[in-house]
Amino acid sequence: MSKRVIKLALQTLLLVSCASAPGKTDHIPSYENNSRVEGASNTPLVTPEVEVENRQHSYRYVTTIQELISQSEIIVIGSVVKRSDGVINMARDVENVYEADKNLFGLGQIYEFHVTQYVKGEGDEYITILQVEGMFDATDIGGVANMSSADFERAQIQGDYIPYVVNQTYLLFLRQTSGFAEKYYVGTIHPWRFVITADQRAVPETLWDNVWSYFRPVPLDVMIKQIQNPEQPIIPIIDPAVDPPVQPAYPIPVRSPTETPARSYPVPEPSK
Repeated sequence: MSKRVIKLALQTLLLVSCASAPGKTDHIPSYENNSRVEGASNTPLVTPEVEVENRQHSYRYVTTIQELISQSEIIVIGSVVKRSDGVINMARDVENVYEADKNLFGLGQIYEFHVTQYVKGEGDEYITILQVEGMFDATDIGGVANMSSADFERAQIQGDYIPYVVNQTYLLFLRQTSGFAEKYYVGTIHPWRFVITADQRAVPETLWDNVWSYFRPVPLDVMIKQIQNPEQPIIPIIDPAVDPPVQPAYPIPVRSPTETPARSYPVPEPSK
């Protein structure tokens, strides 16, 4: 195996340690004169540990709401108010994790989120969320500093993520990412993002294909009660062997950049 492949694998591991890998967007940010926000690193990254968590492809996930609650520093309800034109390189240099990598660009999209309720933890009314929305290996063009607007767009189109929708109400399970001077939050682990529907249900939104085997739409008030009482089994733990996954009544997240992401969710059918 070549040194370049090994280094790329290590860089990817560091990137995954910064954030869960979330979907795809129909909007490409502007990079005037190749401008971007560099990730200042005054705080060391947590060295990735050997994990025993479940994985599907590149997704880290849990299968119970109790695990999701315990691994999250804050759990918030609110909405995205702005999608920034700037991005941050979330790939870290394998020899100095205090700095962004010079050859690999992990496109960290910046979102401003208005918190209307802290269900777990506490913090500011407005927080900044990062989401990985693409990756580009710039080794062949002399490094990240030589990336063009087209390179950024190519990285984003080839990414695998679900974009946040401005003004959509979400329930988010988050943790603060390290390695940056600013305070940024990322999704804890899949399924860390839930859309709040018009009839006040929390619906998991993730590219983890098997999510419906373990998580179903839940009334928001029940979800809040469960989060506030994590040791009490208010939401039953689902065993896929006993309770087969249901066919969701919600649009599946879009993966193709040629498709338009679902912007709303229909009212779910009454539970039988």
